Amino acid sequence: MMHKVFYCFIALVVFACHEKPSRVSGHVLRAKGDQLEIRYQGAGDVVYFKMFEGLERMLKKQEDGVFVGNLTIPNLAQSIFSYELRIYVQDTTGKMISVPYEPPEPGVRHFVWAGDQRMISYIQADSMVGRLETNRVESQFLEEARDITIYTPIDQNEETPIFYLTDGSVVEVYAPYIDQLIQKKRIRPVKLVGIHSSLENRYQEYVNNGIVNEYFKPHERFFYQEVLPKVEGEIPGWMGQRYAYGFSNGAAFCLYAGINHPDKFEEIVAFSTADYISEFVQPIEFNFAEYPSFYLGAGRYEDDIYENSVAFVPKMQKENIEVEFVTFIAGHDYNVWRYEFLEYLLDRFAK
Repeated sequence: MMHKVFYCFIALVVFACHEKPSRVSGHVLRAKGDQLEIRYQGAGDVVYFKMFEGLERMLKKQEDGVFVGNLTIPNLAQSIFSYELRIYVQDTTGKMISVPYEPPEPGVRHFVWAGDQRMISYIQADSMVGRLETNRVESQFLEEARDITIYTPIDQNEETPIFYLTDGSVVEVYAPYIDQLIQKKRIRPVKLVGIHSSLENRYQEYVNNGIVNEYFKPHERFFYQEVLPKVEGEIPGWMGQRYAYGFSNGAAFCLYAGINHPDKFEEIVAFSTADYISEFVQPIEFNFAEYPSFYLGAGRYEDDIYENSVAFVPKMQKENIEVEFVTFIAGHDYNVWRYEFLEYLLDRFAK
């Protein structure tokens, strides 16, 4: 089964995380233990609550016109997830017509819920002290130019860790948060190198699923033989550590990198890995004596992606690979990946 997943990334979110119920544009969420109560009041004949790429529930209309629904979500207090409300009205022909119901911030696609034990304190830097730039790199192996988005922290030196990110455009989203953590001296400076994927052939570039394609190997050579030497060669005397971070199909590329090029990285961070570790693709061989450490995670409501991840961890441990796995109380969620990556940085690079 192939999981070709494409995303449009955004920097702003609206939170609905309250000990006491609070109305946000016509709806309220509140937690009662592991029960999430959803209340909506407004136009509509049918209303659905939809966790992004996860659980959903149709709300029931009460006599007072308020729509109400409940979901049981274990460990709700520790959860973070994006969600939306889908509103439908019935026209004169009986057909259900979708009515837009959007968060009250321009450009924001989803609300975000955070449980009481996962209150988010991350903010973006008002003015970044690090440098953010996107450059085009001519690739011999890809036979085209490819964008590379780089965040360079203030006080970069020869020991600054470098994170190589798949789906490189996310560096523009992550950088203001990471810059703020660095400014506030909560983490040591880290450099981010975001390597953009092909819009048409993202899956083929990222996932080696045993099916020969003409994109994976050229992209891999571009990554190792063109991007790494260029980036690291521009830091005089660089002798720091490399890390790889990706999600979904991009996580598949990072996991493959750690298993098949183990001398390249200190640690692999891979969230919601799609396909490479699936039981439906070729068996993965462990052919090296030593491997980097792995920090893996997946959303409990991602179904087969979560199950594949849980099943893969013991296989790595059997090879004496150091691996840490975290369960996200969420679906296949781009907002969650960002929060979890920031928490990873706070854990590994705290000052």
